[in-house]
Amino acid sequence: MKKLLSILLALAMLASLTAPAFADEPDYTTGTPWLCIDLDGVVTADTPADLKDNYALAVNKDKILALEIPEGRAFGGTTASVALKQAEDIKNMFLGDAPEGHDARLAYDLFQLMMDWDSRNALGVAPLKEQIAPVEAIDSIEKLSAYFVETRDEDELAALYYAGSDQDQLDSNRYVLAVSDAGLLLGDAAEYEKLTDFGAIKKDAITELARKMLVKLGYTEDEAQRKIDNCFAFETMLAPAMFTDEEKKKPDYLEKILNFYSYDEMKAAEGPLPILEDLAATGFPETDRYQIENPDGLKKLIELYTDENLPLIKDYLIVHGTLGAAGSLDRECYEWNYAASNAISGASGMLDDETMFSGSVASVLAWPVAQLYTQTYLRQEDKDRIMDMMKEILDVYHGIIEEADFLSDATREKAIEKLDAIKPRSLYPDSWEKYNCDGTSRSEERFSRN
Repeated sequence: MKKLLSILLALAMLASLTAPAFADEPDYTTGTPWLCIDLDGVVTADTPADLKDNYALAVNKDKILALEIPEGRAFGGTTASVALKQAEDIKNMFLGDAPEGHDARLAYDLFQLMMDWDSRNALGVAPLKEQIAPVEAIDSIEKLSAYFVETRDEDELAALYYAGSDQDQLDSNRYVLAVSDAGLLLGDAAEYEKLTDFGAIKKDAITELARKMLVKLGYTEDEAQRKIDNCFAFETMLAPAMFTDEEKKKPDYLEKILNFYSYDEMKAAEGPLPILEDLAATGFPETDRYQIENPDGLKKLIELYTDENLPLIKDYLIVHGTLGAAGSLDRECYEWNYAASNAISGASGMLDDETMFSGSVASVLAWPVAQLYTQTYLRQEDKDRIMDMMKEILDVYHGIIEEADFLSDATREKAIEKLDAIKPRSLYPDSWEKYNCDGTSRSEERFSRN
């Protein structure tokens, strides 16, 4: 998959789901259409709490009123407390001596690099300048296509589409090469038709961060604003062909994204975009099954993929790449990125660096961190105990189904078949071999294995 926006900015977009309601949205404090007790400030001491009207509120009102959202977080509560405890455990893994094992050491070393502010401040924005320079030099669509194919994923500034392996949603034992839309800065495509109050808050925060970053990179104020305007202009042209958040929640959304193509059909559908070349350069083999999640979005991108629109496309890549890198550069950029995240999510303050960067490492190197977590906190005897408990539960269900006289023989047979298909898993894999990060490309092996 091509690079996404930075972890912080992505988390801010997710945290925005808990932001308070605004003028053009329903008033969630009135109970019309409903009383949303999960939003901070909605429940007050005067809010009626009748068991018949709102059981959850009646049971939890005192806890809701007493709840305080931790500094640096956009949410609080029981689930948040569990997440905070896990975050604390993960952080503590990186504060001791270096662990044994290749993969665990990868995660440990990445954390140390993130914490090395002396080196980060010395580098400043120079690494980002190196990524931007090849994009600025592109003067034709053909050269842009070559850039996507020839540039390694980790060096590519940003993406116009995402392409890579994903689990086949019609057969969980297989993988499929899937193509999906790249991201929009405002998240919801509907924001580009009618900007909500929250969309305006998000746009202002993103624009301010992008402007500061671009000026620090050496662009003038006017050049920075033009690039931001061009990025939003290009996204505004793309947005009508992309799924809105509302459409993604509808029952037919899954059906809409399950569009499968043969190799020849995929070749025809990609038009001038180098999707198949890009996949091949990444290490994926040709196959007879591809998925395009949003054919209309791909058609719109192809329509816009012209020399005439090249300045807009380049600025789209530059702005997205700049925002994506902001949290990974020097301290000034990191704090600008954090401020933008807080403005979007409604959080205040900053988490300590150790908590932030241990969470970032866990996102970037999920399986190495999982191995390190296993070595640090988990025990084989607990895994065995849980597996025995699950086996006992399955055995009890077997007895219930076999003795249920209200089931027909056919229904009983199918129920047992489904029960027997359950494969219990506990705490961590029985073998880490398939999850090892040994530095070699495993994309073809994983794809062909299934």
